[in-house]
Amino acid sequence: MDGKRIKVMVVEDSALIVQRLYSILSEIKFIKSIAHAKNGEEAMTLIKLINPELMLLDIKMPGMNGIEVLKHVKQEYPDTRVVMLTNYPNMQYKELCIGLGADHFLDKSTEFDRIGEIVKGIQGIVSID
Repeated sequence: MDGKRIKVMVVEDSALIVQRLYSILSEIKFIKSIAHAKNGEEAMTLIKLINPELMLLDIKMPGMNGIEVLKHVKQEYPDTRVVMLTNYPNMQYKELCIGLGADHFLDKSTEFDRIGEIVKGIQGIVSID
């Protein structure tokens, strides 16, 4: 381990999913902090404050959806890695999100167990001040 520590932001409206994510992320030693926004509007405010290296982003949320957040993040914070999370894993959403700059696209119901390995893979490619 090279000592890099990252800030993670979870943008998710389901309390159960947030709890599961915190459980997974809290086991990863190089995570410096975990912040949570329950919708896109909160995410826009929070990202300015913490400038996370990694964002775990739900697609479908009330108000501003995850695709809108992804567009903004990749324009304003292009170095932030984004993992899209969804219960709607159709190819149209996946192609759109990857085309907009998402680093990963995961189905919450079948690929949730991959989150830990994906987050661990992020450490080596993020430059930390």
